[in-house]
Amino acid sequence: MRHYLETEIEQGTNTRMLHHDASGDYVLLPKCNFDVEISVDAMKILDGYDAMCLLSGDADFVYLLRYLKQKGKKIILIKSGHVIHHLKEVANLVVNAQDIKKYIADIKQKPGTKPGLADRNPESTGR
Repeated sequence: MRHYLETEIEQGTNTRMLHHDASGDYVLLPKCNFDVEISVDAMKILDGYDAMCLLSGDADFVYLLRYLKQKGKKIILIKSGHVIHHLKEVANLVVNAQDIKKYIADIKQKPGTKPGLADRNPESTGR
C-alpha cells in the first residue's frame, strides 16, 4: 500500500525507501494478512484446542467460525463497538471488551506525571 508522507515530521523521520508520483512522496507499506494467517493456523492445529477466542468484529471470520463450530469448537467473541450480527449468531459467548478491560489491561503511568481524570479508579472516587 502507498502511504503518502504529508508532513515534514513524517518525511524527516521516514526510514523506508522513498517513492514519488504525481500525488507526492510516499513509502510502500506491506499489506497485513493477519485474518488469513489466523484462519490457516486455526485449521492447521484444529485438534489442538477446544475453543476459539476471537477479538474482532471482522465479517471475514464468519465462514471460519461457522466451520470451527461445525467441528465442535466453542466460539468466544470479544467485541468492541459494532460487530456484524453473523459473528454474534455463531458465537457461543459474546463478551464486551469494556466489561473485561479492568481485568486484562495494565495502564502504567509515565514517571514524573500526575494521573489524569481518565486514569483514576471510578471505585475510589465514588462514581
